[in-house]
Amino acid sequence: ICLSGWVKPRDPMMRSYVGCWWIHSTFFEEVWDDIMPAWFRVVQTVVVLTLIVNIVTVGMLSFYLVDRFRIKYYNPNRYRAFMINSVLMFVSGVFVLIVALMFPMYAKDPTWMPRPWLNYLSWSYGFFVLSGFFAVFSGISLFLKSTEIHHKPDKGTMEIEKKLELPHLPTGMAPPMRPPHYEPSEQGGRSVGGYSIGQTSLGQASMGKASMGQASMGAVSQGGQSKHSESFV
Repeated sequence: ICLSGWVKPRDPMMRSYVGCWWIHSTFFEEVWDDIMPAWFRVVQTVVVLTLIVNIVTVGMLSFYLVDRFRIKYYNPNRYRAFMINSVLMFVSGVFVLIVALMFPMYAKDPTWMPRPWLNYLSWSYGFFVLSGFFAVFSGISLFLKSTEIHHKPDKGTMEIEKKLELPHLPTGMAPPMRPPHYEPSEQGGRSVGGYSIGQTSLGQASMGKASMGQASMGAVSQGGQSKHSESFV
């Protein structure tokens, strides 16, 4: 801490402090509570905790970028990992809010620093408040990501069923199955495996008229292929 002729309020000896010193130096033992009041120590502690929380969160999120650490730490339970990061960022935002409200209230205390009307909030305070907004935004984003991961299996199942357009059947029943290459015949027959079966059944023969000394001609239809046979009596 650097002082330029600072005098402790209501000091009968009017001793002035000049120069830069370490804050924990024995030189400030008598004026420790005046330079570092209780509220200022609370602000320092909360700011340090905020920094630690942010460093831990950044480190945990960095593991997700490395395949080796992502498989080891995130894949077993991605929902819990992202939820922990979200909670840490919300905690960081709360810490920033506490400091942002406490410091302006006590910064103009006339018993803390001389000429309090000259004390004003600089750009560093503005960046600190801005970091709180970013922390809350990060917490919301991580929370939405964890919620998406938690409901992702159900969402994927619904999308698959919608694409397939499966009919709603009672429990335990399977959808109707069609044979491969099913194409109804124009003549009332059917096709199985690419072969056309006509109206004549397999194993049935169409026989013509036969008489003594006359040749009888017949046709047998099997699997769409006609076979002619001749018989002589």
